[in-house]
Amino acid sequence: GLMSIAVMGIFALSAFNDGLDSRLATVEIPPEAWQVLDDQRFKLAGAEIPAGLNDEASVAVERAIAESFVDSFRLMMLIAAALALGSAVTAYLTVEGKSTVSSHNHN
Repeated sequence: GLMSIAVMGIFALSAFNDGLDSRLATVEIPPEAWQVLDDQRFKLAGAEIPAGLNDEASVAVERAIAESFVDSFRLMMLIAAALALGSAVTAYLTVEGKSTVSSHNHN
């Protein structure tokens, strides 16, 4: 369980970082603001908007953070659904059929 949480966290952070980088590629942000964002990436949606940005850049950063988090969350849900489906298929294929209670009452 602990290993899967760590692995899922790596995937979530990677998806968030990729999304954030691609969304912010066209936004003009001073190097100091980039440093603040880089230091907060691990917070995902909790990352704070760097101070000193103009209104347009501030809105763009806020939107980029929110959309990147949604992408990350969506990926985690798809992975979880795939794992649940795989678990159900494995259980179906490996658990031997048990007779029902009604079949034992025909003695």
